[in-house]
Amino acid sequence: MATIALLALFVHLGLWQSGKGERLAALRAQVAERGQREPQWMTGQKVVPDAVLNMPLRVRGQFEGAQQFFVDNRQENGVAGVHVVTPLKIDGTETRVLVNRGWVAWPNGRQTLPVVAAPPGTVELTGIAVVPSTKKFWLMPENAEARSQLWSQVDLKRFEVQANAPVQPVVLLQKS
Repeated sequence: MATIALLALFVHLGLWQSGKGERLAALRAQVAERGQREPQWMTGQKVVPDAVLNMPLRVRGQFEGAQQFFVDNRQENGVAGVHVVTPLKIDGTETRVLVNRGWVAWPNGRQTLPVVAAPPGTVELTGIAVVPSTKKFWLMPENAEARSQLWSQVDLKRFEVQANAPVQPVVLLQKS
């Protein structure tokens, strides 16, 4: 009886892994295809995340450096650092889009946040649209971060409440 149960379990797991591989291949193909498209303009009208996922988007607006935050625990080549996320107020609207401007190292250890200035004035940039994961790491407690500018992950709903303004449902990974 145990042999039959284990056999059924292994068949089920094998089919699950097979489907997982096909889903990943389809996702890679989508990323490659959408990445080749010409950038579309992002306006204040909220985008449909699935429609723009992994696509290049172009936007014009003003960075709001006072609302900038850092996403903790990001490493590059074994060096500890953070991602810099700065809201951009889209021209002619009240809507913001979060822009992941890239990675920076912790220059003075964890006691001091990095200093990263946001470009002043109106900027035009291109980025790849991504939807941040809402999954919580199961070993992390549900406590608020010790510093308001240091987040464990990008949380669009949290930012929308904090900013008291509409926020696009995607994050742009800045390319230019």
